[in-house]
Amino acid sequence: MQLGRMAQSALRPMIVGTDIEAFRQHCGGSLGGLFHCMRYPGPRLLWDGGTQEFVDEAGAAVAGLDALAGELAVLRDAVGAALAGSASAAVPVSMDGTLLRGQDGSAHYRIYDLIHPEIPVWRQVNLLADLFCQMEQRVPHVRTVPHEHTPAMKTETRVARWLATWKRPGCGGVLLKRPELVYTPGRATPDACCVVMR
Repeated sequence: MQLGRMAQSALRPMIVGTDIEAFRQHCGGSLGGLFHCMRYPGPRLLWDGGTQEFVDEAGAAVAGLDALAGELAVLRDAVGAALAGSASAAVPVSMDGTLLRGQDGSAHYRIYDLIHPEIPVWRQVNLLADLFCQMEQRVPHVRTVPHEHTPAMKTETRVARWLATWKRPGCGGVLLKRPELVYTPGRATPDACCVVMR
């Protein structure tokens, strides 16, 4: 992987807070009804479905990932087909994820979010689960990060206990999201929270 020039893509990560208690209060005092997923400790990269560039958090293009970009284009097209007939079906789907390296040095990508104006988190979770059942062999180096339903935790103590169960190898943190959240590149959102593990 090589960092190079600034990307043609204007895509930037959505800005997510890290204060779990403020987020719980924003959600009405309980974390029930949310989705959560693991955050990997690897480099976070966006993939722009329009320019087909990988972009780091600072906006630099990341070169040397052409094979991975090809797999993501296959997935982008499948998501686009699922959106056929919708008002923004012509908008190419982009992705936010983490780059991982296999033991043989191969590049792998784990998707946290689809970036599209008509795909809230709840739809993303269902859509990707369906697509990967059909397409797993066609995109061997790409996987979605599994999302789970979050328990209804109403106290700081209960949240702290739950977060402690996430301290395991390969886990860089926990990302919590409201089901109706639609990814807004480059903008802050109150509807998600990332707790970083040390």
